[in-house]
Amino acid sequence: MNKLCMVLLIAFVVPSIASAGGGSTKATGKAEFTNTATIDAYVILDRNTPPAIADFAKLGGVVIPPGGKHTFISLKAGKHMFGVKFSSATPAAANPSKTGEFNTSNGKTTKISLAQ
Repeated sequence: MNKLCMVLLIAFVVPSIASAGGGSTKATGKAEFTNTATIDAYVILDRNTPPAIADFAKLGGVVIPPGGKHTFISLKAGKHMFGVKFSSATPAAANPSKTGEFNTSNGKTTKISLAQ
């Protein structure tokens, strides 16, 4: 009976643990954005085309108030792009005022300052 239990344990539990990856095996980094402008910064990452304002938050966009910060976490290591729209009111168009690129690496935080 003990052998049967051990075989079942090896057959089902061990592969499940191996496929989970333990969480620390993936290369991820962070990007901290600081808004140094005097108006809100609407920031979105890794979008080839700007989303409609209605979809902005659903697609990971954030609004950073003047003097505020936001950290995007669990970013895949490598090159990322961002778009920023500066506006004192919710913008009618999602086209960014500025765009840029940055690189992330495993366990590191990239700091980006946003200015108009």
